[in-house]
Amino acid sequence: MSTDVTIERDALETILAQFDKTIDDQGLIVEAKSGDPVLTPRGEEIAVDDFAGIADGSEIFVDDNFVSLVDYVESS
Repeated sequence: MSTDVTIERDALETILAQFDKTIDDQGLIVEAKSGDPVLTPRGEEIAVDDFAGIADGSEIFVDDNFVSLVDYVESS
C-alpha cells in the first residue's frame, strides 16, 4: 500500500493562493506579491515537486525531504 498523497497541480495552486503563494517559472513556491522564495524551516527553497505540506496553524512549509520532516516532527 502506497503512502504517497498526490495533489493535482490545479488544486495545489489553489491551496497555495490561500496563503498568498504561487509557483514560479522554475517550479519553486514563492510569495505571490514579491516573488521571494518560500523557505523551509531549514532555510531551503522548496520546489513544488518536493512540497509535503503546510504545518497546521502556520505558514511553515515542509518539503518531502526526510530530514525536513523529522525536524518538523521533533519541533512540534
